[in-house]
Amino acid sequence: MNVIHEARSKKEVCQRLTFSSYLTSRSRSLSDFASPRAKEPKTEASMTPPSHKIGTMRLANFSISFFMNILILIGFKVIPSWKIVFFPLVVLPLFFLGAAIGLITSMIAIVAVDISRIIIRIMGLMMFVTPIIYSDKVNSALVQAINKWNPITYLVCSARDIIIYGRLYHAGGYAICALLAFVLFMLSWRLFYVSEDRIIERMI
Repeated sequence: MNVIHEARSKKEVCQRLTFSSYLTSRSRSLSDFASPRAKEPKTEASMTPPSHKIGTMRLANFSISFFMNILILIGFKVIPSWKIVFFPLVVLPLFFLGAAIGLITSMIAIVAVDISRIIIRIMGLMMFVTPIIYSDKVNSALVQAINKWNPITYLVCSARDIIIYGRLYHAGGYAICALLAFVLFMLSWRLFYVSEDRIIERMI
């Protein structure tokens, strides 16, 4: 009788353990159903920091490089002009030009990836035809002609000269190029707004 009683008690214990484990598993599944995001794997989009943090990081990087350049100028005994306070306004047309090129390139990249890559390569080569790493007073007549008709020359050199000399590189040329950059930005913005639905359809 004792053996039968022990067997029954062991069977009851096993049944209770099985039932408790079943309840535990059901409660876990219900909690997972209630909060499905807990089991979602971390994707690249979820690991990407918010836009305001990205903007803060870029602003911090720009500020560090900007003040380092100021320290280098002071180290070479080049005192920046007080007109450096106008630097954000002088560099604003460069923002318009860069944003316009970015909008146009992004639209072309949806239709033809190869053409967008060619545009990116050409923009990289523009540094060598702009007096950034060399002086604008060169002996080559060809380089002088390229610099004269290159709109980036007036925008970049004016941003540099407003810091060092407190003046624009060429006031008339800068005004024309700044106006063209703003017009190009408005046109590209309008074109992007009009073709936004078609671009989304091509992406889908």
